[in-house]
Amino acid sequence: MLATFVIIADLLQVIAAAGATITTNASVECYERARDYYPYLGTKTAYENVHGDVTRLGNSCTPAQLWMLSRHGARYPSGKLTSLMLNMTTLRDRILENHRRGAGHLCARDLDELRDWQLDPGLATENADALAMQGESQMRELAGRLKRAFGDLLDARSAKPEDFVFRATDTQRTQASMRAFRRSFLDAGESLVRTEIPPVNDTLLLACLKKNLRLLPSCRRKSSVPRGRLATRPSTCPPSATGSPPVPRFEPCSGRSGADLDSPRTWIFVSSPARSTRLRPRSTLDSPGLSATVESMYDACRYETAWHPGRASAWCLVFRGDELKVLEYRGDLDYYYFCGPGRAMSAKLGCRPLSDMLGRFRALAGGNSTNQPRGVFYFAHTVTLQTFMAALQMTEDSRSLLASNYADVQDRRYRTSLLGPFATNVLAVFYRCSESEKPYKVTIHTAEKLVQMAGCRNGLCDWDFLERKYTSPVEKCSMDFCYEEINAASSETPIHSELSALMILAFSARLVL
Repeated sequence: MLATFVIIADLLQVIAAAGATITTNASVECYERARDYYPYLGTKTAYENVHGDVTRLGNSCTPAQLWMLSRHGARYPSGKLTSLMLNMTTLRDRILENHRRGAGHLCARDLDELRDWQLDPGLATENADALAMQGESQMRELAGRLKRAFGDLLDARSAKPEDFVFRATDTQRTQASMRAFRRSFLDAGESLVRTEIPPVNDTLLLACLKKNLRLLPSCRRKSSVPRGRLATRPSTCPPSATGSPPVPRFEPCSGRSGADLDSPRTWIFVSSPARSTRLRPRSTLDSPGLSATVESMYDACRYETAWHPGRASAWCLVFRGDELKVLEYRGDLDYYYFCGPGRAMSAKLGCRPLSDMLGRFRALAGGNSTNQPRGVFYFAHTVTLQTFMAALQMTEDSRSLLASNYADVQDRRYRTSLLGPFATNVLAVFYRCSESEKPYKVTIHTAEKLVQMAGCRNGLCDWDFLERKYTSPVEKCSMDFCYEEINAASSETPIHSELSALMILAFSARLVL
């Protein structure tokens, strides 16, 4: 705790040193909800802000099985981040004190909101990584919507043990998510349904992952990161030129040319629109303390918005909506090349849940429905969902996400805010239809919204088409490659850690100008 306090103290010194004269006159731009509220906060997005309301096919088709893989609900941050957030009160008080002395850059209305801000009562060291109350609510409401849409299939009042399958990874947040979902789903029939005990080496829901969700050594990166795809500043790269673009952009280091411009280590993440008065353009890449302060405020903004959907955290007021979009893209780049379609290994890691889904649907199509459950419900983590989506080939864009093409991929399919928020899920429904030629159909949904799968008509897929599409990756599915060369690969650096270290933001908060 002492070390954490020292870190916070250092950050406050950076803020104080960077402070300038502040006024609260009409020229100071205040936070405007209608203009600046942006609910898409990457993997910490509140499910309430993105989910749809799943609907079933018409009377000509009868659902035979519901298969779902879900991320856990909203949780509290990890231990390290919890410690930092617990000290946000100190940061807030110092900002208010600086303003009282005439140093700072906040308008009066925003100051009032920051003054009224209080720590969430559930934020505590003992709750690190645990499911938050809002996470439980998300799971209960999800179960209720599924029951309303598929009531005849999911009626648990006379359920037999084999009718439903529940399984979660061995973490508090996934186990608690499963329990909240199951209680709402089963009502009084909970004792009639079994819950699978996760094995020690859970290759279905934690394929190639340790309990701490980091890749086992032989699943770590074996080659250099693709060129031109990271937002980063190399130690030899000078700060960006004076002045800022009118919109967020990525730019190469000045003075470099040729092949060097394609290297990820020659790109700077420039993300401060000149018209912003809350985040002013500054060269802060050489000021890690200040960048860390902005990161802390962004995390507080994200978590508090997830715990209280529809109400922006007081810490969000330091960001404009366009700046939050840039931060969102920074996170998208991270996951895109760690466990998304930007990494070939992702689909291999996601083949186990794909194999499970395909095998169950095959049994139904083959007439072997006697012992098949009506509902299969798995509860896991972000990486599990992302690799499964990669195996489904549903998150691929026509253009790769690069540090250099932010402005050109605003309509990208791969957005962690929509594909990886708290409680997000992939839902596949197997139908028996009255059509004689191709009687079996499948619909796939993410966050309860119908996915327009390539090769399917308006989201409705013929079963035999999906079976042909996924037969090859399922037949080749094996986790053996994760364990073959553990000793030889143990010295490699996980790509996730490298990306996190490289992606330094060129931000400067308006309250520290």
